[in-house]
Amino acid sequence: MLSFKQLEGKTFPPVSFLSTNQEMINIGKSGNRVVLYVYPRTTPADGVPLPNWDVIPGARGCSIQARGFASFYTAILNTGISNIYGLSTQDTAYQQEAKSRLDVPFELLSDPKMLLAKELNLPTFSVENHVLYQRITFVISDGVIEKVFAPIKDAADNAREVLAYLNH
Repeated sequence: MLSFKQLEGKTFPPVSFLSTNQEMINIGKSGNRVVLYVYPRTTPADGVPLPNWDVIPGARGCSIQARGFASFYTAILNTGISNIYGLSTQDTAYQQEAKSRLDVPFELLSDPKMLLAKELNLPTFSVENHVLYQRITFVISDGVIEKVFAPIKDAADNAREVLAYLNH
């Protein structure tokens, strides 16, 4: 696996992901400056997480992270960011429910085949027959990874950390 710092300056892979509004999104070809946060998975609407979820380092906090980016959505866009996206391995129908339940104003992207992990050699972990992403956030400018936030120690503060970077 590359160190996170080594990802900065690399071209973002030209892969497309299905979004919660049913569009195929290719961040690497968008020609914009975007924020992409990659997260393991949100807990289902019934509130029952995977077994031992709370004891897996870095697993807990996906809904809190999404709400953080929703809270700072306008402020982040006001820095010149054209879009914020969240990405996980969960399918689009699941993400549509999560987007509605969490009141997220941006699209969530589905990567069930873990194309991004393969392209960028991103860290993953396994639990209950699920292979999931470790949390990582990118600022991507014109298809190039400008900044990587990882490891993310506090999912609740990630959006604020990104906003501080964008305002520097």
